[in-house]
Amino acid sequence: MVSKIVLVALLAFVATAVASPLSFIQGRIAGGNDGNSGDVPYLASLRIDDVHVGSCTLYAGAKCLTSAHLVIEHGKTTVAPGRVSVRVGSVNIYAGGKIVGVSKVSAHEEYGNFINDIAVITLSETLVKGDKIGFIKVATEEPAQDTEIKIAGWGSTEIGGANSYRLQKGTGKTITHQDCEESIGFGYEHVLCVASPAGQGICNGDAGAPAVANDEAYGIASFSIGTCATEFPDVYTNLASYSKWISEQ
Repeated sequence: MVSKIVLVALLAFVATAVASPLSFIQGRIAGGNDGNSGDVPYLASLRIDDVHVGSCTLYAGAKCLTSAHLVIEHGKTTVAPGRVSVRVGSVNIYAGGKIVGVSKVSAHEEYGNFINDIAVITLSETLVKGDKIGFIKVATEEPAQDTEIKIAGWGSTEIGGANSYRLQKGTGKTITHQDCEESIGFGYEHVLCVASPAGQGICNGDAGAPAVANDEAYGIASFSIGTCATEFPDVYTNLASYSKWISEQ
């Protein structure tokens, strides 16, 4: 069992060692399958300085959810909105769809060391739902144990690898806070832990992508332990714990 003290110390080292959101490793779903146009219309590529850094989950016409650590640099400074954009309506991070600017970046005020790892991005224009652009409902209740989760993202299948231009998809199942605590020492109420089949799961850089079940987003990808697709569960921000905060942004 990994103690919370050891794990939080490790996460603190990782967060400190990264100087800017661009330095966070950008990954895809390890062991996943290619996504097709329109499969996940609520998923957007989050870009800083025109470079893909992670995902943003569209939940309203001008709003998307992502991980706070992607939009915070130098410890507590939120990236200026003018540096941020999203590509929507495409499974290709380099082409297709359209690029939309951002008017506001709202990271959780108490974010630190992957705790409260959530941010709301306000777009500079209101998107219209279509075949390739859509919105997903944000869950207000936590999923039951063993709920099958759909995951998706872009990037590398291994630490340090290059981004995949095409969206990747995979699956997992939720586990209890108790099981997450026993496995990685991170069984906090505000996180959602997801175990994936052997060789599959989120990789560093899938941050911001949703954990989806029954057409609802239950979590936002935060981090994984060690290398990608290990025996350890992946950690997501539990959206049910932030319903009020999200509604206020």
